Amino acid sequence: MLYRCISFIATGGALLGSGMNKVGIDTIKQAWDLGFGKISPISIVDVAPTKLFPAVLLANLPQAILSFLYLTYNGLYSCMLGAHEWTHFAHSRIYLRVTNPSANQRSTYYLQLPYSYAIVSTPYATEQDKWI
Repeated sequence: MLYRCISFIATGGALLGSGMNKVGIDTIKQAWDLGFGKISPISIVDVAPTKLFPAVLLANLPQAILSFLYLTYNGLYSCMLGAHEWTHFAHSRIYLRVTNPSANQRSTYYLQLPYSYAIVSTPYATEQDKWI
């Protein structure tokens, strides 16, 4: 997981450096002076494909990358926390999780993640739904 995060950050840095080089920006200060959200001729992306299908793929690439990262996070933490709960069965007696608990039984998690982990990813999942 750490390797994947480092590789994404390195790729982003390389693409940022390449883009700055193409538009003639030499320092971070020059990029900062352009401002966020200001319209400038050098901030327009000119790599737009001429055909429809490649243009659709390029426009939706950030969505695909963010969806992949979300699914990776959710899958990784579901496996890790599931394994952690199973190891607790070996050390102490814990009641099973069921859909409709009665007496000493416990209720299930929503999508297998404890709420403290699910709350972190819920705003992101909500934003993903807005984009679709």
